[in-house]
Amino acid sequence: MRPFVWIDDAHFIAQSPNWRTAVTDGGVTQAETRRVDPALAAAVPALVTPEPSMVRVSLSTLDVQSLLPSLLLDEETCAVLSPDKDILYTATSFSRVSAVRIADGQLLWQRPPSRLVTEGTIYAMALDASTNRLVTVGGGVDHDTLVLDAASGDELSRHSLEKLTRGMTTGPSTRGDAVHFREDGLGAIGTNNGLVIEIGTDGRWTAFKAGTRSHRAVAFSPDGASMILGGAEKNLRVVPLTAR
Repeated sequence: MRPFVWIDDAHFIAQSPNWRTAVTDGGVTQAETRRVDPALAAAVPALVTPEPSMVRVSLSTLDVQSLLPSLLLDEETCAVLSPDKDILYTATSFSRVSAVRIADGQLLWQRPPSRLVTEGTIYAMALDASTNRLVTVGGGVDHDTLVLDAASGDELSRHSLEKLTRGMTTGPSTRGDAVHFREDGLGAIGTNNGLVIEIGTDGRWTAFKAGTRSHRAVAFSPDGASMILGGAEKNLRVVPLTAR
């Protein structure tokens, strides 16, 4: 899935179409066309920005403001907003994490990417507003979970979901597929094998089984009493937090 986030009822942020790629003897190269339906590009040419990028779009006029260039082989995989919706945080498949001021597109900070995607890749990211921390989840031999200071991008800690959940499943290696935080800082990570990692407000990380397949979406009920999981099982699973 491509990153998408609503700013308000009239504006959203998405990724403009990137270039198609071609495989040659010399490796992967950039083609001359973009990954977009030609009919859509002709109908709304403003959405096909001169260079691929994360963009702010007006729903009524379809005016586009470029915020952050998208690289050909290291595209953004997820995006979240600050509580005041004035800063955009993005992460890529090579774990490049960026913070951009939406008003003028100013890059506030950026973490460099991994040398190889196998070292660490990011599938999802969430902001814990209670502590102003960004948590990224994914997979990789170097890291699969990073905790960053949202103000500076500095790494606060890194965790191995594989080590945390060792012995709890006989399926594939544990990978983070989704992450979300409750207002008070309670967090939940959905994984590829049905496990859920709970990030307690006291800093403790615990894991429990809540299915057999990938949890690709995690949310909390409005009253905060339940966790809602969705994904490859093609249903919604409600987990009462007080009854586990």
